[in-house]
Parts: sequence; C-alpha cells; structure tokens
Amino acid sequence: MINNLLNLPFWLCDDIPLENLLSDIINRDFYQPATAFEDLRRAQALHTYVVNGAKEAVLDPNKYEAALTEFYYLIKRCGGEIPGPCGHF
Repeated sequence: MINNLLNLPFWLCDDIPLENLLSDIINRDFYQPATAFEDLRRAQALHTYVVNGAKEAVLDPNKYEAALTEFYYLIKRCGGEIPGPCGHF
C-alpha cells in the first residue's frame, strides 16, 4: 500500500555565513554589538552540522534529529526577536 505515503523530498542546501549575516542585521538595525549574542555562534555551528550531515552517506539519526530540532527552535526564537522588516525566518 504505497499509495498512502507522502513523498517529501529532502532538500540540500549549501553552508552560508549565517553568523555574519545575522551580525550585520543586528549591528545595522539594532545598534548593538553582535558579539554579545552567544546564540549566533551556536546557530552557525548547528547550521553547518545540518548542512554537512545532509550530504553524509552514514550518520547517527538521533544526533542529527536533535541538531535539527535545536536549530529549528533557535531560528524560531530568533524570528520572534527580529521584527519582520529586518529579516524573515
């Protein structure tokens, strides 16, 4: 009964300088030093891990799922802290 399965393609993406992009927004629009935000380094590390893990042939699914979940909630929280005109997540 394969007819009741939903096919969701797994999208691959390239690593981007997320920490630098968010730092630029914070410095430009909020007039605060981005160096005060520890989450930026964590977001970059998680993003890099998720991107590189998606390209691996073998990886620990539990560890990867935990990283995806943490990255999702980190970005979701950032989306609530940065107003719409400055950035959308």
